[in-house]
Amino acid sequence: MYTNGEWHPGINDPTVFGWVIAAEYVIGAAVCGINAGQAVHAASRRFWITLSGVMLLLGINKQLDFQTFVWLEGRKIARYQGWYEDRIWAQGALSIAIALSGIVFIYLLVRLSRYERIEARVTMLGMVLLCVFVLVRSISYHPVDVFFGTVYGGWKLHRIIEMAGVCTVLVSALISLARTRFRAPRT
Repeated sequence: MYTNGEWHPGINDPTVFGWVIAAEYVIGAAVCGINAGQAVHAASRRFWITLSGVMLLLGINKQLDFQTFVWLEGRKIARYQGWYEDRIWAQGALSIAIALSGIVFIYLLVRLSRYERIEARVTMLGMVLLCVFVLVRSISYHPVDVFFGTVYGGWKLHRIIEMAGVCTVLVSALISLARTRFRAPRT
């Protein structure tokens, strides 16, 4: 939790909406974990285990807000080392690192999902959306913060994007589980 310029352990988003999203992350992690248990191929199992772990970490981070801690510590280091005023190059380098990490993450998920049906691939796209969203928000670049703070229909854009990503993962993982569990036995 961010108060008075410092990060303190605590609940970051104690609103009903914050708790609903955190619960959806945890439920999504559980559904992905169940999909892993139902998987036939080892690659499929690794795919679902990876998604389960990432969803669980994102759910915990939703309320504990670890990226703010990292951002604040980075800011302190920049000030201490005397390059805070020239931080734009660091933000650019971090943006590039996030983009490259996203590309690597997409590559790994594509490799892991090669045996999966379409709903698993949709789950993967939702996961990529979530991870990129969390990483981009963690940069704390003013124009991006203003963009994510835009209100549509009474909801801030960052809440809409996060909810869309979580729901995409959760619903497609549920569809995958239902198709696996209720598949007609072959004769």
